[in-house]
Amino acid sequence: MRWTGSLQVPETADWAFHVRVDDRMRVTIGPHKFEGYGVHAKRLEADVKYPVVVEYEEDTGVASAQLYWVGPGFPSPVPIPARCFTPAQAGPEELSGERFEAWATAPNEDRLPVWFIQGKDGIVLRVDDSVVPGVYTVNIPPQLQSAIGHFGDPVKKNLLFNVLPNPRESILTPLDDAELGFFRRYIELMPAASLQDMKSAVKGNAFGKELWRTLAIAMFLILISEIALTRWIAIRRKLGEEGRVLFDETKKPSTSFRDHVARMTGMSGGGQ
Repeated sequence: MRWTGSLQVPETADWAFHVRVDDRMRVTIGPHKFEGYGVHAKRLEADVKYPVVVEYEEDTGVASAQLYWVGPGFPSPVPIPARCFTPAQAGPEELSGERFEAWATAPNEDRLPVWFIQGKDGIVLRVDDSVVPGVYTVNIPPQLQSAIGHFGDPVKKNLLFNVLPNPRESILTPLDDAELGFFRRYIELMPAASLQDMKSAVKGNAFGKELWRTLAIAMFLILISEIALTRWIAIRRKLGEEGRVLFDETKKPSTSFRDHVARMTGMSGGGQ
């Protein structure tokens, strides 16, 4: 039997792992490997998710496999809390097995297509669309009711899963001068002057540099210019100073132009 996933400890420290097994167990936590009955101390960092692989083998008779730990907040050997484990995440190329299509209902009532993939390592639920934090409901395909139906609602034939927010996705630390200078090379920044400005920006009520004001001022200036021009023309007409354009005024063409026309005319006559 083989279990895979990741482990994240709550505090950087030396953690002692207690293995109680009948018959054999091999444990891999990141770069650390150990096996067999006993205590194994390993140094783990709090900000790292260590990939975990636990392999268990049984010959005959009684079968048992237990993994405990001791560390900060856990003075005596206890089972590792489930909150410290994360199921293994596999890419599309790593997921192999029979696929069953299903639908998940998001917290905002949107329906998302999902897949149950049943392989040799178990059953995986895959969601290809983007998700938001909250509780989702997914219907269990009839082919998998016997395998995972007991985890969900036996009447509605569905189960729940929760998407937790990642606090690392939202970092509100101020930008330094170098970072501001980098962004200003590409976009115009308008720093928030108060907490209220920041709240308005988060809610989508801040428009940054309002382009409509610039357009309104430009239209106002055009209107003033048009009024002034109309007034000026009216005054000129009233005073009789309006300029006149004479279309009947004749002017003889230049000598070079007449010579060029004569040559063209002679060439045309010779061709006929």
